Amino acid sequence: MKNDNGGRKTAVKGRVGNGILTMTAESIMLDFPAEDEQITGTEYTLRVDAPKTVQSVEVSINQGPWQPCRQSSGYWWYDWTGFEPGPYQARARMHNTEGRVMTTLARHFRVGNGRNN
Repeated sequence: MKNDNGGRKTAVKGRVGNGILTMTAESIMLDFPAEDEQITGTEYTLRVDAPKTVQSVEVSINQGPWQPCRQSSGYWWYDWTGFEPGPYQARARMHNTEGRVMTTLARHFRVGNGRNN
């Protein structure tokens, strides 16, 4: 992955051994929670930055099932509830209209119980 001017990651696709490297402007980024962020409360909304033109965006928490995000205000959102205090990781993925799938790296964060943990 390569950073472009907007701080977003640009996917790099290639095959080992054939010398072909293809760059694409499509990218996806899990904005919130931030890496190593501690969140509190009983609900949290994850924000994903992906093109509005993609077919779908989903998130997975702790390598669980992929859950659909909703699109609003130029971003994709996932409303997360029912979680317990502890460490977590989240990933986001998008499906473009050509059937390609792009997935973010895991984002690590922690849910606290509101008592400075």
